[in-house]
Amino acid sequence: MLTHRLTSAGAALAALALGLSACAGPAPGPAASGWSRQTEQRLLDLLHVTSPQSYLDSPNPAGDLNGLANAILVLRAAHVPTTVASFDRYRHGALYGDYDPLGQTALAARATSAVDNAAVADAVAQLGRPGAGFADPAHRQSEVDLGATLRALDLLDLVVPHLAPDAAAHVEQVRATTRIPDVCHRLIGASEPDARLLVRLAAHQGDQCPHETLAQVAAHLDASGDLLVAERLRAARALTDLGAIEQQQRDAIGSAAAAAFEQRFSTASGSATTAGIEQARDLLDAITDLDATVQVPQDLTASAQRLVRWGGAILDVDPQGLAVETAHALFALRVLARSTRDSDQYGKLLSEVRARLDATKLTPDDALVWHAALPTTPIAAAAPPALERTDLVLALLDAAKHDPKFCPEQAPATWQQDLNALATGKDPASRSSRLLRAAATRQLIRVCTGHDPDGTQALGVALQDALAHIGSGAGHSELLRLAEAACLADTPTPPLRSAVNRVVAQNRLTTGGAADDPAASILDSEATYDVVRLSQIAESGCSPGWWTGLDSVSL
Repeated sequence: MLTHRLTSAGAALAALALGLSACAGPAPGPAASGWSRQTEQRLLDLLHVTSPQSYLDSPNPAGDLNGLANAILVLRAAHVPTTVASFDRYRHGALYGDYDPLGQTALAARATSAVDNAAVADAVAQLGRPGAGFADPAHRQSEVDLGATLRALDLLDLVVPHLAPDAAAHVEQVRATTRIPDVCHRLIGASEPDARLLVRLAAHQGDQCPHETLAQVAAHLDASGDLLVAERLRAARALTDLGAIEQQQRDAIGSAAAAAFEQRFSTASGSATTAGIEQARDLLDAITDLDATVQVPQDLTASAQRLVRWGGAILDVDPQGLAVETAHALFALRVLARSTRDSDQYGKLLSEVRARLDATKLTPDDALVWHAALPTTPIAAAAPPALERTDLVLALLDAAKHDPKFCPEQAPATWQQDLNALATGKDPASRSSRLLRAAATRQLIRVCTGHDPDGTQALGVALQDALAHIGSGAGHSELLRLAEAACLADTPTPPLRSAVNRVVAQNRLTTGGAADDPAASILDSEATYDVVRLSQIAESGCSPGWWTGLDSVSL
C-alpha cells in the first residue's frame, strides 16, 4: 500500500511538527481544539447534502440579506429563537436589493427590523403614480406594475405603524391617490396569474367587484390543482375577504396546504437549498395568512439555522465538477473529527453522500475521483485519456494496484514532459504544480511497472531546489503541493518548517476554517483543506491522502 511507501518520508517531515505545535489546526491544546470544533461545524455546513450530486456550497463574501431574512422568518414560524448579527449596513437607506427591492426590503423589515421606516415610507411614496398604482423601482420609474404595487402596499403596511402621525398621514394620502382604477373590469377575462394579483389588489383597495366575476376566479382557483403555490393561496385569502369563498372552504384549503407543506419539506432534499428556504418562507406566509396551523419540519429548521449561521451567505453551486473540492472538504473534516474525538457527524455525512451519489450522472473525471475517495462504493471509472490534472493522477494510484486498466499508457510521456518543464521553468507556483504531478506520476509508474522510471534522481534534485528557494510570499496551495510532492518522492523537507508556520498562522480564521485571502476573512473550503492537511503532515508526518479513501483510516 501507498502508506508503506510513504513511511520513510514521514521521518523526513518530522521536523515540521516542531515549528507547528503552537499553531497547527488539529494540534492539541484548548485553542487548537476550539478552532478544530469551529472548523468542523463550518465544514459540515458547507458539505450539507442538499440533493443528489450537489454536495458543496460556496460562501458569498457579500452576504445575502434576502437569504438571511428568509431563514429567520422560517425559524420564527418554527418558534426557534435565533440571534441575528448586526444589520447596520442595511439599516440606513430605503430600498434594498437589485432584483426585487420592494420585496427584499419588506423581508428586511419583517425579519430584522433593520430598516429606517421613515426613509422606506418616503421612498415608496415617491414611487406612487396618481390613479395608477406604484412604479417598479427595479425597472423604469414610470412603469406601474401590479406585482410591484402589491409589494409596495405590503411594505407600507409594515412600516406605517412605526411612523410619526404626520408621516403616517402623508402615506395614507398617497395610498388614497394611487388607487389602480377598473380592477373589477380588468378581472373579466384575465389570465389566471393576473387574476390572482387583481383579486388581492381588490381586497387591498376595498373594491366591490360583481359576485359573478369573483365566482369565476374562485372556480378557476379550485381547478388549478397544486396547493403549494403561494400566489394561489394568497388569492384564496383575498377571495374570502371579498366574500367569494366561504370561511369553511378557506379553512379546508389552508389545512390541505399545511399538510402538503409538511410533507414537501420533511426531507433535506426539499428544504436545504437557499431557494428551498425561500419557497418555504413564501408558503408559510401564505398558509398562515389563511389562519392554518403549520408544523415546520425539523429538516427545514436545521437548514434555516445553517443559513443564519452564515449570515445568509451560502449560495447553491453547480453540482458538476466539484468532486475534488468535496473530497478535500470531507478529508479535512475527517482529520478534524479524529482530533476532536467526534466522528459521529462525519460518519453520518459520509453515509448521506454515499446514499445520494448517483454514479450514472457523474462525469468521467468525477467518477474517477469518487472511485478513489469512496473505494467501498461501486462506481464505474476508467483512466482518463490525458493526465493533465494532478488530482486524477493521484486518484489512479490506489486503483492501479488492483486493476491494470488504471495504468494509463501515457504516464511515461507525462513523466518526461514534466521533467523537461522542470529543467527550464522558474515560476514557483507552476513549478510546485509540476513537481506534484511528476511525483504522483513517478509513483503511478512504479505501481504499474514495479520499478522507478528514468529521471527519478532529477525529480529529487528539482524538488530539493524548490524547497531551498521557498519565497516569503508562498501561499498555502504552493506549500501543500511541495509537501505532498516531497512525501511521494521521499525527499527531506526541513526548509518548509517556517513557511508552513507562517501560512497556517496567517490563513487560519479565529471563527474556524481558513481564508484564501487573509484580508477578506471569508472562509474558503480549499484553503481550509490546505491548512488542515499541512498541519496533519506536520504533526504526524506523511500519511495517506484523500485518494486512498475517505474511510480508510479508522476514526
